[in-house]
Amino acid sequence: ACGWLDAETASHLAATYALCWSLQIGSRLISETTVTPEGDHSAASDFLCRITKTDSIEALRNRLEADTRRAADMINAALPAVNEESA
Repeated sequence: ACGWLDAETASHLAATYALCWSLQIGSRLISETTVTPEGDHSAASDFLCRITKTDSIEALRNRLEADTRRAADMINAALPAVNEESA
């Protein structure tokens, strides 16, 4: 990654991308609408858990939130600070 990222950061970003991609593709395969944990989508939820290797939709939500938050922090740390005056 051109020296911008260490191996751990690059690995986490790639894994988070793969998780998001799996959810996007899986959701499109099983429903024309958004699959949400609050809805009654037990078969859809089970499918999404299987393709993301999580035990429950709640665990999937927690993983998605934690992984994407960590990825955002990693990206922000790798980028130079934005100068408010030039933005």
